[in-house]
Amino acid sequence: MIPPLSRRPLVSLAAPVALLALVATSPACADALRFWVDRAHDAYDSEVKRLRPGTTVPWLTSDGRQLDLVEWRTTNVSLLTQRSDYDPALVRRLLEAIDAYWMRCSDLCGNAPPPDPLKGPLVKGRAIFAEAVRPAPETPLAPEAARSVPVLGLPGIARVSIGTELIEELLRGFAHGIPSAPLGDRLPEAVARTFVFFETELGAASPERFGPLANALAFLLAGEAQESLGWLVPPDDRPFEAIADAFVAEPSASYATTLAKGLGAGGADAEAVWTAMLLRLRHASGQRAFVRTLWKTLYECPPASDADVAVGNLVVSMSAAGRISFVDQFRRWRFDLSETTAARVQEALAPRKLDVGKQPTGRTKR
Repeated sequence: MIPPLSRRPLVSLAAPVALLALVATSPACADALRFWVDRAHDAYDSEVKRLRPGTTVPWLTSDGRQLDLVEWRTTNVSLLTQRSDYDPALVRRLLEAIDAYWMRCSDLCGNAPPPDPLKGPLVKGRAIFAEAVRPAPETPLAPEAARSVPVLGLPGIARVSIGTELIEELLRGFAHGIPSAPLGDRLPEAVARTFVFFETELGAASPERFGPLANALAFLLAGEAQESLGWLVPPDDRPFEAIADAFVAEPSASYATTLAKGLGAGGADAEAVWTAMLLRLRHASGQRAFVRTLWKTLYECPPASDADVAVGNLVVSMSAAGRISFVDQFRRWRFDLSETTAARVQEALAPRKLDVGKQPTGRTKR
């Protein structure tokens, strides 16, 4: 078992120092060994300086404490931690994986969340991955405030909160080499949520920016981004293949009676039902660019003023992404689709036609 990182030295110099003591009677050997020990220190200091440029970022914890978190940075992301003595080689590997994943999500979505409005300038506009520091044990807190936040992507902003335990779990994974799923099974979806919660994209598919559909879209994006990087997508214990069928088999289940109210059916919650439906349509389409096209067409749809418009936008966007009409499939799932929606789907599927609605304002695409 690998001991906790807090009990492991950052760089072990015990052996060289002990050897230096043994050869102290030999000045030539001692000088040579001292030279290499100094080079090791220089290399270590250089790596830390490159990763952690001597800056700290003031941070307010959930129990009201003001801390200065240490910043470790790469080109596009900054990791803020309470400790400054993590092994820089392991931190570098973790940051490179986060950076690559962040850019792949950005590429698929055609955009990236804006910097944190409060702390963004302190990290030069990079995406922030901040340690969710545990509350002080002597401070009495309400149960809601005391609950640990293992990983949480903030809506529509380039910031993710990540628990201490998960940070150290990921670093331990890199200590064994490059994991097949470098960011584990929780961080990728939280990062994807930061790309989902936009009024222009999600606002077209749902009048509410939060909820089961948003989580299902984040799941879809996270899976696509990891697959395109050649990473193993960690297994999900939800039986997605059977969930959509169970929804159909329940006579009382329809969009209006369940999903529109945030409810699930067939023994599954609403998030699982939405995810099963999205995955079913993605697989049925066979389109490699399904997720990329879905984001493009959602962006081009008008914001949803009500649930009917939202459903129409979603069906149009899913059909455009799959390059096939999914109107009949959604009707089999008992979505009450209008003929106007069916006509919009046919328009979206016209040759070389992807402009499916009025271009919204207020945000610039890359």
